Amino acid sequence: MQLAELSQNRNYQFWTLQLIGWTGWVTLFALRDAYWGQPFERVLLLWVDAMAGLLLTAVMRYIYQAVWEREIYIRVFTVLSVSYVFGAIWQAIKNYSQFAYYNKFEAVQEYGYLAYINGIIGYSYFLLLCWSGLYFGLKFYRLLQQEKERSIRAESRAHESQLRMLRYQLNPHFLFNTLNAISTLILEKEINTANAMVSKLSNFLRYSLDKDVMQKVDLEHEINTMNLYLEIEQVRFDERLEVTIDVDV
Repeated sequence: MQLAELSQNRNYQFWTLQLIGWTGWVTLFALRDAYWGQPFERVLLLWVDAMAGLLLTAVMRYIYQAVWEREIYIRVFTVLSVSYVFGAIWQAIKNYSQFAYYNKFEAVQEYGYLAYINGIIGYSYFLLLCWSGLYFGLKFYRLLQQEKERSIRAESRAHESQLRMLRYQLNPHFLFNTLNAISTLILEKEINTANAMVSKLSNFLRYSLDKDVMQKVDLEHEINTMNLYLEIEQVRFDERLEVTIDVDV
């Protein structure tokens, strides 16, 4: 898969944003710890918490995908409840990693479960709720972009079809008048002029029907075709039609 195609892949975009987001989270808190003089080894603790958050939010993504087509109230309820449940799981992982790092498991009894609940509501739930909002926001933005692209493609195809129809549509008055002029020339015994007019009409029709309207042609070819049309009209109008072409080459 080429890089351009890979960049359009949804899974590639998701995991790229995930890695960037959680790396930024680690960087932010590592700077905080450095400011407060915490040991550098705490970065490993942050990475453990970040990897747990990354995996939990990846699972949340699949849950959100499962309810994406459901009613709006179901999606809202899912976001609120899933963010809380996974926030509780993430808070437990963070607490355990902290206790394991400092070897202070007795702190569970010291701080009690109220501190655990406060940690969920005060931070973990809020962060995962923001992640959920960002996920749905990006998803809606992608859908909006896709709708715009489809609209542009549909409009482009409509214009192309219109151009093709105009190209293939021969003015019935032009055809009728040309055939009538040829018939008049035959009746007046001007066979050579009539044959020349039929040849020009044939060449003009061949160009109109064979050439693709969306393909480019050189200017000389286009001018020659226009001259075919004008020469046909000049037979009808005689000296009443005078044409001058001034083209810079």
